[in-house]
Amino acid sequence: MEVGYMLRNYGMQEIFSRIKGVIFGRAKDYSSEEKKELNQMIVKIIRDEFGQDRIPIVTDVDFGHTDPKLIMPLGGKVELNPLTNEIRLIESPFQN
Repeated sequence: MEVGYMLRNYGMQEIFSRIKGVIFGRAKDYSSEEKKELNQMIVKIIRDEFGQDRIPIVTDVDFGHTDPKLIMPLGGKVELNPLTNEIRLIESPFQN
């Protein structure tokens, strides 16, 4: 699966040791079982293969190629809660 190759590439570049969390969009046109397998693979690669068990991972977020779509500002500060799958903007993405 291409997502696995991309995640391993990030891991080899030590990206996971420099970030504070990961947000994945909901996979479009996947069955429930395929989504479950994808989410398990994401966690397995980041946590097990690259030992990053302290960063929160939130999956199935409605951004990217989904319907409905949420806008996620690049570079904005957010708070991730992997227990409730909540994402909270902690600074405005708009200039004052």
